[in-house]
Amino acid sequence: LRLLSKDPATRPQDARTVAETLDAFLKRLTADQQALQEAALAAQRRRAIEEVAQAQRVTTAQAEEDRTIQAIADLESMMEDAADMARDALPEAELRYDGGRWHLIWEDARVTVEPWSRRPSNAPFYQDPLVTAGAVYLGPGRSHPTANVVCEIQEGRQGWWLYRFTANGGVGANYKFGPLDRPHGLEAQTFSDQRSYMGTSVIHVWQLAREALTAEGVVRLLQESITACE
Repeated sequence: LRLLSKDPATRPQDARTVAETLDAFLKRLTADQQALQEAALAAQRRRAIEEVAQAQRVTTAQAEEDRTIQAIADLESMMEDAADMARDALPEAELRYDGGRWHLIWEDARVTVEPWSRRPSNAPFYQDPLVTAGAVYLGPGRSHPTANVVCEIQEGRQGWWLYRFTANGGVGANYKFGPLDRPHGLEAQTFSDQRSYMGTSVIHVWQLAREALTAEGVVRLLQESITACE
């Protein structure tokens, strides 16, 4: 038990001490005593292994939380930059924030960027680079997402991407992921369900267009919303 002590100062001082202690101790143990000792040592080992595993889980969860916090801060800064760019051309443009969503607005046109409060959890493919994701809506009404915003780790750095999906030709009216006639995003649960197809070259019912998300890209989305309002 001393060998497994968390505090190094309470462990035996060296291997010779351990050997001498064991030699002296085992000589006076009966078979039942030895069995009792082995059972105790096995239980201690199991507890030590579980403590290490729990510490690793806590460390992993904290790292994921820190990455998400950083991602949201980066997205907020990007939206503020986009608002500044939009106001240079349209002084009436404004940025609003309400409980986790940003709205870049000019008259009736609107770009709403809504990060999801929880990371899509059932992405099954190995070492998924996903940090967090969300949806983009154009116009004052919240209907189907126009796109998805996706934060991923690429080459050791995390960044935001804009995902837009388009139905492959021939899927017909049974296409259930969005409008047939234009690019679109996915709702949170659908995004999770479809995540495994996004990192492969497998032909699927939709095609994915992926580009780095920038402040300029957000301004282009506002332009798209203005055009749609005409």
